[in-house]
Amino acid sequence: MLLLALGSACDASEADSSPPYVVPVVTLPSWRGGLDVGRSREVWTDDARHRSVIVSIYYPAALHDSSTTPVLDDSSWVRLRRNELAHRVGPAAASGLLAMRTHAVHDAPVQAWDEQFPVLLFAPAAGWLPTDYSGILEGLASKGFVVLALASPGAAGVMRFPDGSVVESRDQDDGTASLLASDLGFLRQRVIELNLVPGSPFFRRLSLTSIGALGHGAGGTAAILAAAADTGIAAVANLDGELPHGFRAPVVGQPMLYFTVEPATMSRMPVERWGEDRTERRRTEQWEQLSVPSRQPQRVRLAGMHHWNFLDAALVPPASIAPGVRRLRFGDIEGERGLAIVVDVTSEFFLAAFSRMPPGFPVARSLYPEVALSR
Repeated sequence: MLLLALGSACDASEADSSPPYVVPVVTLPSWRGGLDVGRSREVWTDDARHRSVIVSIYYPAALHDSSTTPVLDDSSWVRLRRNELAHRVGPAAASGLLAMRTHAVHDAPVQAWDEQFPVLLFAPAAGWLPTDYSGILEGLASKGFVVLALASPGAAGVMRFPDGSVVESRDQDDGTASLLASDLGFLRQRVIELNLVPGSPFFRRLSLTSIGALGHGAGGTAAILAAAADTGIAAVANLDGELPHGFRAPVVGQPMLYFTVEPATMSRMPVERWGEDRTERRRTEQWEQLSVPSRQPQRVRLAGMHHWNFLDAALVPPASIAPGVRRLRFGDIEGERGLAIVVDVTSEFFLAAFSRMPPGFPVARSLYPEVALSR
């Protein structure tokens, strides 16, 4: 088993909870793809590993419902999660995030399309849940992707299974990325079953040649490992995850996208100066190793964004989070804009990779001066 360091050291961290900030109203961004979105949650068991995971599925839906439901709709799970989120972003921001609502329709019928849907497998950063990334995952589904997102025991935040059993969150360690990579491999095999089993809502609706993996932090590291182990994963995107310094890079021949964010020491500095930062130099060295075997490597540097800007927590108004936490974890970019950039760039990359075309990133180039693209 490969043992990798996990994304960023700030995947899970402690927040200053005082003074008592005002509980914010947190709203998910408008979907950018134009399709309605359905969602479901299932427990899948890998009999070979005697291991169960909770999978959130986001997909283009044939039913629109103007009502909203909580993003995390299990009240018992919400109570368990509150302390965990409060520890990271403070009690006010935690309450706002847990009250956040979505227009995604539970168990809606799947949108009727003449073509099969491309599939994305998603792994969160250590200590987080798929529901912490609703802005990105629902945004991708609105653009025509079916997204299968992991809540992985031992790597995710606190989890509550339908039978009432609870798995507590744990500190990340060198085995977390490998654990997530194995779970992503399991999801890839389940995609085949979803597509082939009569009675599945996705029966013959999924493109088995258009399966991608992506993740944030440790989940991004896991996505790279999963792609290295399984060529059935046609493309991979790493959202600000890292390999440990000095580690021999896995061989990934598939198209690969690497998002990195503004170094904390380079706030408001032009991208050309980021190389003065030690962390940025390390990431560049890793990318140079990783990108060599890839037939279509793309690196995106995101000005004004920090590691937690990929989370829905970026939508929390600044006044509801302690200044120290915001300064270290979130960049200056407006939260909704940061999520929109990730959705648009990621979807452009995967669609180009699946069609075996070089990504032109027309939307990113025309709309987002914060995005610096390179190979």
